[in-house]
Amino acid sequence: MTDRLQPPCGYQGGKSRLAAAIVDHMQVDPEAPYTELCCGSAAVALELLNRGHRGPVTLVDAGPWGMFWREVGAGTFDIAALRRHLAGFPADVRRHVAHLTALAARPAAVDTTAVFLVLQAGSFGGNAIRLHWKLEDMRHRLGDVPMTVNGPYRTPARNRPTREN
Repeated sequence: MTDRLQPPCGYQGGKSRLAAAIVDHMQVDPEAPYTELCCGSAAVALELLNRGHRGPVTLVDAGPWGMFWREVGAGTFDIAALRRHLAGFPADVRRHVAHLTALAARPAAVDTTAVFLVLQAGSFGGNAIRLHWKLEDMRHRLGDVPMTVNGPYRTPARNRPTREN
């Protein structure tokens, strides 16, 4: 097990491998507010926190990652549901695609965030979910860091741009 905060899973488009170099280049003041737009797994924000960032952190994602981080921040992420889905994963790798396909066909309202993480890690050759990742550890490590999570959201119809405006 590691003391470093890590995203719960890797996926195509994730910045986990580049997060340290990105943070080196950004040179963020450790006391300054930090906002990560389209945060996904928040690899860059987590790297900042690993380096002692103490300023407020805002994670913004309009998709399921926004739901995940909002639940983590609120302490409502159902880690038991995630563990149940992982325990039901077939040992035979030849059955993974069929298992993921069946999981994706389930109603979206059932264990939405946990199912998203499993599907995200299984798609595009993503890395396995980090089994040592614990919500309690994440909440403890983030305890002193003010954190805001925005998303997922939809712009109300009356505020959406039209061709006329």
